[in-house]
Amino acid sequence: MTDNSTAGAGRRGTTSKRQIVIDAAIDVLGRQPDASIADIAAAGGIARRTIYGHFPTRRDLIVGIAESAAADLTAIIPARAALPAEPDRAVAALAMITWPVAGRYRALLGIGRQELGDDRVLELLAPGRELSLDLVEAGQRSGLFPAYLPPSTIVTLTDGATLGLLADADAGNSADPARDVAVVALVIAGLGATDAIAVVDAVTADGSPPRSG
Repeated sequence: MTDNSTAGAGRRGTTSKRQIVIDAAIDVLGRQPDASIADIAAAGGIARRTIYGHFPTRRDLIVGIAESAAADLTAIIPARAALPAEPDRAVAALAMITWPVAGRYRALLGIGRQELGDDRVLELLAPGRELSLDLVEAGQRSGLFPAYLPPSTIVTLTDGATLGLLADADAGNSADPARDVAVVALVIAGLGATDAIAVVDAVTADGSPPRSG
């Protein structure tokens, strides 16, 4: 991968080069979390001046990766009508649909927590928050989920648990992290573990939401 691999003019060319830098950083930092700008440039075949032209500091680069993650997550969030009608199945499907984006960036989330703080990292999960709130509220109204906590608290707890599961997946401790995220989301919503597993299995059998290991 080189600076010239996405030659272009004007704004389009600038945007492409910026994405090349981000993609290279995701790859390098995923394998070597303490990599420097020089390391990223060498591994990605990118001139350091190109990286510095878009990201003056390593922290700016981490912020750029975070913004890229948020944009990718926003793009993949489905409309409510595209999810199963039942709130419990919809919660499971949403978790599995969004996992590929979370999986792509999971190695960077640990770095982000260290350099940007938990609050900023949790913002990465925000694009799906409104939909998640709607699903939990619907589940509580229908009686599928017990109203043992406010929906906003349940979604916040799920966001935090997702960060932990991402780290666990990165350590190789989960054979099917997408499924684990979906099960945990339902358990936090108030289902028993056995019921949560049954719902996730049913969603997987029915609709085949995108999966990522």
